[in-house]
Amino acid sequence: MEPIRDPEGIEIEYLNRTGVINGRNVIEIGSGDGRLTWRYAPFAASAVAVDPDLDRLAKTVNTRPDTMQTPTAFAQADAQMLPFPDKSFDCAILAWSL
Repeated sequence: MEPIRDPEGIEIEYLNRTGVINGRNVIEIGSGDGRLTWRYAPFAASAVAVDPDLDRLAKTVNTRPDTMQTPTAFAQADAQMLPFPDKSFDCAILAWSL
């Protein structure tokens, strides 16, 4: 059985308090199945979800909310070899990925 992550539902609250995602270009390293992706993306200017597991990325794509307006992309990559130029993002999120 997989653990319940963020049972209190405070991850987004804390991200919003810091202001790091609001209106910014965000990369999420280790996005997994998108559990967090679709919760922070509405606050970002753009979002890129990165995970080495293609099956998990496919699950994320398939759970995209119909109302999602934020440009969102997905990349299969290892965190140590990201396929993006330097300074492509304003901030990075790593949740439960280390």
